[in-house]
Amino acid sequence: MKAIRILFALLTATVVACGQSTPAPESGADTEGHTAPTATTAQANAKFAEELPLSDQQDFEDAQRGLIARDPDLRIAGPDNETLWDMPSYDFITGDAP
Repeated sequence: MKAIRILFALLTATVVACGQSTPAPESGADTEGHTAPTATTAQANAKFAEELPLSDQQDFEDAQRGLIARDPDLRIAGPDNETLWDMPSYDFITGDAP
């Protein structure tokens, strides 16, 4: 259940972030349109993180058990060759959550 909550939170944040349009350069965005989180976002994320059992690594260990290989360049195409999943498009996510 813990893993599902964590996965849902990450997925929700990713979907919201990816669904935003690219802001104009004068808005403080980098060359790919990414902006720093607002203070409100950082506070909300910190509060949510306090509720998660992040020190319990069992879910992460379970997810790694039996993993044979990863494909960092994984792209999955659906009907009509539309992209359903594109791992490289998430390369901008680095470091700790804001």
